[in-house]
Parts: sequence; structure tokens; C-alpha cells
Amino acid sequence: MLEKIIKILLVILLFSIAFINSHLFDLVWIKLDFLYVNWNFEFTKVIYFNILSSFIIFLYFIKSFFSDREIKVPLFITFIFIILILSTLFSISPLVSFFWDNSKWHWLIMLINLLWLFIVINNQKKEFTNILIKTFIFSAFFISILWIWQYYIPSFDYWDLWNRAISSLWHPNYLVLFLLLSIPFLLNKIFNKKNYKYLFVLITITICLFLTKSVWWIIIFILYCTYILNHKFKFIKNNYIFFITTLIILISIWITVFFTYPEKLQSFISRFFIWSSTLDLIFLNPKNFLFWYWFDTLSLTFEKSKSIYLYIFENIWFTADRPHNILLNIFYHTWFLWISLFWYTLYIFIKYLIKEKKIKNEYYTHTIIIFFIFTILNFASIVSYLVFLLFVAKFTKKVQIKYIEKVYLKYSLMLIISFISIVWLYSSYNFYKAETYAFNKLYEKSIEIFKYNPDYYYSVWQYDKWLKYWYYKWEFYFYSKISSKLIDIENNCTELTKNFPSPENYFYCGELLEYLWKNDLALYYYKNWLHLLPDLWNKDSNYYDNLFIKKFIDWKRFFSEKYSNLNSILEKVKNN
Repeated sequence: MLEKIIKILLVILLFSIAFINSHLFDLVWIKLDFLYVNWNFEFTKVIYFNILSSFIIFLYFIKSFFSDREIKVPLFITFIFIILILSTLFSISPLVSFFWDNSKWHWLIMLINLLWLFIVINNQKKEFTNILIKTFIFSAFFISILWIWQYYIPSFDYWDLWNRAISSLWHPNYLVLFLLLSIPFLLNKIFNKKNYKYLFVLITITICLFLTKSVWWIIIFILYCTYILNHKFKFIKNNYIFFITTLIILISIWITVFFTYPEKLQSFISRFFIWSSTLDLIFLNPKNFLFWYWFDTLSLTFEKSKSIYLYIFENIWFTADRPHNILLNIFYHTWFLWISLFWYTLYIFIKYLIKEKKIKNEYYTHTIIIFFIFTILNFASIVSYLVFLLFVAKFTKKVQIKYIEKVYLKYSLMLIISFISIVWLYSSYNFYKAETYAFNKLYEKSIEIFKYNPDYYYSVWQYDKWLKYWYYKWEFYFYSKISSKLIDIENNCTELTKNFPSPENYFYCGELLEYLWKNDLALYYYKNWLHLLPDLWNKDSNYYDNLFIKKFIDWKRFFSEKYSNLNSILEKVKNN
């Protein structure tokens, strides 16, 4: 009976998580104010995942404990678990590593629960894993129907993304990955299994995918479908010729897109400068790449090595909370341990592909590869992480007997995991409840329910407690001190720009001091700000005559008053 309940809950979790957000009932014009939180989409999904997965994990490990059932755990899962724990304990701000940014809340509980849930799925029979995959497919199908409807008849305001399908996944790129992960399975069913009832599902998902208007991933989708069709019907029999032809077509499409939509190039190019900034940060100090920054702290340290080109290709206030590259993301967080785990996992994957050549055209292998291609340039939603682990479980079922070392959980560990899962379920519920009060500006009540979110203390000006929980004295700490009481601004600005000498901080202090009529001091900060920016206003500048920048950069964006009053400050500096 308990086994059946666990399976039902797994199906519910996999089908429903893509739909979850605090405004879900707004779609049918029902407002449930008590559910609303500031971070409507990803935060709500992660809370939902944590609560339901914690309950599933509790039931599974308790059942296994009392039934003396052995639980197989691939060794690489053990490695990942150790890395996550260490990277949190040794973080420059352990609480940031544990809770991270509550707008997404990709925190330690979520990641550990993903690992434990993987163990649960990996120990299920093959038939049930296939049921879970079909559950995901139909979730993608119904999400597509829902957001095709919302694209044409929206139920509420989608802000600046109103002209793109975003679904309840918050962003078009989150949605496009979720849909892309379903494509290999659908094409396999249609072409290899001759199951044509999936054709309607594929068409529906394809329509929604195109409505996301995520150009790069639509191109990837078309190329993948072309590869499958060629593999099936052999339009080009020589694989090398097919590869070269595909590469030429891809480059041609990219060049066309670059010249037609130069803003797409800006976004694409900026990724490389985010990567270079992150690498510079890693190698800024020899100790950084052994045990230093650790898990999810990039937003605290990024300004130390931010590339000057990001002021051109992004906006003046841009900062990165992650490198937009899953490999580099892990590299930043856990350098030494990551290298060890990466080579171990890559060794297993390549070893299996060499020995079992037919696996290279299995749909679940393609799904895993698509996930990694996407996350080289973006980051994923909890929904896609969950689906990815489902297909990894499908993959490891094929390979673990021969190639993947495994360990067995001791019964004492099963009991410990069961206990921890209940604690995490309760914590996740309390955090969500606290956020509902924060949505209504009742921060004292939020602190009473969940005291570990420093943002609540900031909102009520309790900066000593705010610093106590953040631990790391980053820029926002100085902002809060300065803006709260507007006292000792000169010393605080000096300390801020000494510790974080970024253009944004010089501008922040200059603007504030000008507001307080301290114009001479404000001018000093403005001059430092301009000195650190790429001088696109100067005709003698290396940037000004850069043909690449002139052709593809929207100069109005750089000088836009939306980001700063750059033009008026230039005039003030010139007149002084």
C-alpha cells in the first residue's frame, strides 16, 4: 500500500510541478490572496517541490528501513552530496549558500532533495520509470495547450514578456528547455515505435516552443529534428557530409539572425564576457580555486572581476548571480572537487558510449545531451532539473550493472534521511508562509515564523541581524546602512568603494551625495565612475571606433536614462 502511495505522489509531482505558481488560480479569474508571494514562479515551484519530495523521501526511506530493503546508490551521487555539503560549510556566506536568493531559491535543500529523489526513482522498476517519462510528456503537452491559450488570451499581466509564451515557468527560456526535453521521446515514439498518436502532442508542443520566440533554441530544435529525419531516412548517407552541411547551415542562420536582430547578438556575446569575468574571479587569487568562494556566492563577488565589455553588451547595473554555464557554475563553486567528479563522470559516460554504441541514438541519451547544450548558455528551472534526473535515472538503469560503481545505504542512514526530510518539509512550509506575510509587508511576522531570511531584517532596518545572518559584508550591506538613516555617508561611501570599487558603487555614492547638495564630493565619485566605464562618448576612444561595437550595439541602451543619467553627468564633468 505504501509503495503505491509513493508512486502516486511521484506521478503527481512530475505532472503538476510545471503548473505551480502562487497565482495559478488567476488563470480562471479566482484570486486567492493568502497564497501570493513576491517571487511568484520559481520560488513557489521550489517550495512545492521541497514539500512534496520531502514527504516522498520520508515514506520511501521509512518503508525501506522497516522492510530491510537494500537501496542502491550510484557512487557519483555520493560524491555530489559530499561536494554540496562541503561547499556550504566552507562558503564565504554559509547562509547564502544554504538559502540563496529567495527569488529562485535553488538552495541546498532543493539540491539534496533532487539527489535523494534520484535514488528513489533509480530504485524503481523499469516499467514505472517509463510511466514517469510519459507523465512528463503529458505535462509538457498540457502546459503547451495552456500557454498557447495564454499567449492569445492572457489572464493577467506578463510584464515585458507579454508577447512571448512563458507559461508558469517565469521565463521563455525556462519553458523552451522543458519542452525541448520532451522532443527526443516523441520523435522516438513516432519514427521508431510507429505510435502516431504522439504526433498531435509533438505538433502542440512545437507550436508553443515557437511562441517562446527563443531563437537559438528554436534553431537547435530544427537541427535536432533534421538529424533524426536524416538518421531515419538517410537523405545524406555520409555522416561527415551531413555534419559539415549542418554546420554551414547553422553558421548561415546565425549570421542572418545577427544582422536581422542585433540585440540577439548582444545577449549571445555577453555570455562570453560573463564567463571570462567568472574565470578571472576564480584565478584572482591562488587560494580561490581550492577552498574559497563556494556554493552560490557569485552575486557577492562578481563585481571584483566584471569585464568592462559587460557595460556595453548588457547594462551599467548588470551583475551575474551565476555564470550562465553549468560547467563553469560548478567550476566556480567547487574547483578542486569539481575536477575530480567531472573526470570521473565523463569517464563513465564515454566508456559506456564506446562499449555500447547503439546507446548514442537512444532518446534518453539525446535528452541528457540537449540539457547540457542548453545549460552551457543558460540556467534551468527546478522543473527541468527534475526531468533531467528522470532521464539520467533511465540512463543509469542501462549502465550501472556494468559500468557504474554503486554503494548500498546503511539502515541507520535511511532513518537519518527520513528524519531530515521531515525537518526540511516543515522548514519549507514555514518559509513559504513567511513569504506570504512579506508579500503584505508584515516583516515582523515573517521574522517570527522564519528568522533565517536576512531580507526580512533589511526590510525593518535591523542591519546588525542582517549582517549576522549574511556573514559576508557585501555591497548591499553598505547600501542598506547608507540609505537607512543617511548618516555618516562620506565614510560609508569611502568604505564601500574601497572594498568594492565598481562603477556602480561610485555612481550610487555620487548620485546620493548630489541629492544631499554635496556637489564637489559627488563630482569626485562621478569622475571615478566615468573613468571605470568604457568611454563610448569619447571620439578618441578605442571603443568609439570599434566597428564591431558600432554595428551591433544599441547605443541608445548604453546612454539610456533607464539605467543612469549618463549624459547629464558628462555635461557636469565637462563644465567643471
